[in-house]
Amino acid sequence: MKAGRIILIVIGLIIVLGAVGFFVQKDFEVTRTVTIDADQETVHAVLVDFNQFAKWNPWADMDSAMTFEVSGEPGTVGHQYSWRSEDPMVGNGIMTIQDIGDDYVSIKVSLGDGAYEVASSHTISTTDAGTEVSWYAGGSMPYLFAMFADMETTLGGTYEAGLSNLQGMIETMEPAAASVDVSVVDLEPMTFVGYRMEVPIDNMDAAYDEEKIGALYGAVMAVTQDVGSMVTLYYVWDEENNVTDLAVAVKVPAGTEVEGYETFETGSMMAAKATHSGSYDNIGMTHEAILEYISTNEYGWDMENPSMEVYTVGMGDTENEDELMTDIYHAVTMPTEAAE
Repeated sequence: MKAGRIILIVIGLIIVLGAVGFFVQKDFEVTRTVTIDADQETVHAVLVDFNQFAKWNPWADMDSAMTFEVSGEPGTVGHQYSWRSEDPMVGNGIMTIQDIGDDYVSIKVSLGDGAYEVASSHTISTTDAGTEVSWYAGGSMPYLFAMFADMETTLGGTYEAGLSNLQGMIETMEPAAASVDVSVVDLEPMTFVGYRMEVPIDNMDAAYDEEKIGALYGAVMAVTQDVGSMVTLYYVWDEENNVTDLAVAVKVPAGTEVEGYETFETGSMMAAKATHSGSYDNIGMTHEAILEYISTNEYGWDMENPSMEVYTVGMGDTENEDELMTDIYHAVTMPTEAAE
């Protein structure tokens, strides 16, 4: 009888300790650092774009069957990367950008369908050797799990692999700013037909619904066969309020009107122009290069005309993202001194 009681007591203790081990949390912090031979702006642009994370994600190396989805506008608060995996070492989760500065990105990581949350961040700084990147994670985990997994070793090793992937990717890519050739051009008046809408900057995909675009082309081509490239006309870009006012349209002959759609006209303008080659993932970097050119050369803003993206080779023309070509225009006025 005594032996039976002892066994019951031992089993009871195991159950209690297991329950305590599951509910009692243990804090952890892990940081790993790497130095990348690239300028800080290039590294920052990659870290705030989860489309790029998909290319250096160390957990993707663990499970080739892992699925993921990127949502929201890269480089903005609310931009997300969600993933699902049957591998318990990868699991399911969502990363959401919480805050962005010139030298940091703060990210909330929700794991196990929201069961746990981890605070993560990237901090960057310029050194003589390039850009130093620190990847941090901190949070709490069940004490029972901590007994079998050393986060400093397991997560730290994964972070080291990820930073190595990041280093290799960035050091073999051409810096966007250096490859952007900006020039000032004169544009004749143009006419476009399309639809105009306000959308959240972190949900730009809402403006490019395939059915909407297909219906637009069908309606326009029923009126005229002289149809040019698709364009986006940007009237407002308000990051503080996370909203953009834009028009998705196609170039048509002057005087063209299509029932159910708006007609947009731009006047004669001078514009700073650059061509973005390849995927739209980093198109913001080309815009930034144009804006830097405008600022450096002290041009003014032409507020009467919208900024434009002209998809000279778009998704309807090729399935290969590397072949995409987008001409970007920002309307400007002459520098004050030159105008005088």
